[in-house]
Amino acid sequence: MPRPPSLTWTPTSACPRVAGLRLSPDGRRLVVGVGTPAREGDRYTTAWWEIDPAGTRPARRLTRSNRGEAAAAFTAAGDLLFTSARPDPEGEPDDEPVTALWLQPAAGGDARVVASPPGGVRGVVVSAPERSCSARR
Repeated sequence: MPRPPSLTWTPTSACPRVAGLRLSPDGRRLVVGVGTPAREGDRYTTAWWEIDPAGTRPARRLTRSNRGEAAAAFTAAGDLLFTSARPDPEGEPDDEPVTALWLQPAAGGDARVVASPPGGVRGVVVSAPERSCSARR
């Protein structure tokens, strides 16, 4: 009798988790949070990936940090706002990072901190009519 094919078992905890789909106001940019196990294996860290809504370009990773990223929204100009507790490259090296509001330019380039209150930022809301932004603590 032939042997059944061998199967490789991968724990579901090692599989990426997708959540937080966001579409830019003009419909040209689509981002999604992809959570993967942290190096330590004790938690997931989330990175934002851009997916071409037309399906002609491959997905590309927009963010990368050891602590991961969270809440996100688009500005009217198509820039991506997100929260992260990653260290601010412009900050003091001894400062303990707090969750800040970051802006990733639509045209490319490095993300930069746009708000970092002492208590941190918990989320981001962009209003529809004026497309203004406010960070929640």
